Amino acid sequence: EYLQMMYENNPDMKLVPCPSPFQNTPEEIEQFAHFPLDEKDESEWGALRAEEYGIEKPVDVWYWELGNEVDWSIGGVQGNLERAEWYIGSAKSFAEAIRKVDPDAKICVCGPTAPWRKGWKMWHQAIMPELASVADAISFHPYFDGYSTESCFKYMDIIKRDIDSYVAEQDIRDENGNLKDIKILSTEGARFYGYNE
Repeated sequence: EYLQMMYENNPDMKLVPCPSPFQNTPEEIEQFAHFPLDEKDESEWGALRAEEYGIEKPVDVWYWELGNEVDWSIGGVQGNLERAEWYIGSAKSFAEAIRKVDPDAKICVCGPTAPWRKGWKMWHQAIMPELASVADAISFHPYFDGYSTESCFKYMDIIKRDIDSYVAEQDIRDENGNLKDIKILSTEGARFYGYNE
């Protein structure tokens, strides 16, 4: 139903599915990837999409965002590092599962949720040395109150500079032989009105 609503608003829309590493297994994600990507006569999932929901053609998936704001942890710095280690393994297994269905799938890993909080650099600095070879993008959720758009771009510049350094150190190349250009995707964003009230 959600796909139908999106197509009514924009027939040329591109989807960014966001499977949860907390709630799904790699096997479930692989099965789920068949639902938007398969032709209707290619699998039971493609047939289900076409016959049950009337979406005949495969859906154009722009990026697969692996988890939503998974960097939050109640365990302080040590808890965040443990969460980062867990996420690295989860993201690699999810990416592998999705790319079994679509070898060219673009993968967006989960970036820092609120980069203006203390220790915000720890998250991307912990995960990206391990995930730069897997990722095509990293998410950024600039919810803010009292922060300018310009300041959000400053945070993104720092993240991008760090990631580019990991790519260069590991000499990760794209299909054209250039150093891989990992994007920053703002997949959520708004202002918290009345946040300080």
